[in-house]
Amino acid sequence: MKTQLLFFGLIFLVSCSAKEFIINNDTGKIVAGYSNKSGLQIGMPFECDQAIIEAGMKEGLIPQCVEKTGKPSKINLIYAANPKYSTSKGISPGDSVSKVINVYGKPKATLIDYGVQDNSIHWEFRGLFYKNLTFFVDSTFTRVSSISLGD
Repeated sequence: MKTQLLFFGLIFLVSCSAKEFIINNDTGKIVAGYSNKSGLQIGMPFECDQAIIEAGMKEGLIPQCVEKTGKPSKINLIYAANPKYSTSKGISPGDSVSKVINVYGKPKATLIDYGVQDNSIHWEFRGLFYKNLTFFVDSTFTRVSSISLGD
C-alpha cells in the first residue's frame, strides 16, 4: 500500500511540474514549448527576425525572443492564437474558460497588471494565469482568445 501511494504521489508531482507544449491539431505534432521535440523550443537559441514574426502572425503561432548582448537570441515566449493549436491537455483558442479551469484547475490569478511604476503605461490583462502558462480571454471572460507559454 505504501509503495502504491508513493508511486501515485510521484506521478502527481511529475505531472504537476511538467512544463507545457503546443500541438498542431492538424498534424498531431508538438510544434512549440518546453519539449525538445518542438521546433520552437523555449530557452533555445533562435534567429527571431521580423519575417519569422510576420509569418507567425499569419499562422497564429508567434515566437517572442529575448536578445542578450553578445549572445544569440533565445525564445522566451510562444503565443498561440489559432484554434488549430492546443496545449498538451487539449485546450485551444476559442475554448471556454470553464473548460480550462476543469482541465488545469484554479489559476494563480485572473488579472495581471503591468506598468505599476510611476510614469509608465498601465496595462491590465484578464486571463487565467498558471506557472509558465497563460490563457488570455475575451472581454466577457468566457472564451480563450490566445495562449501564451514561457518564462
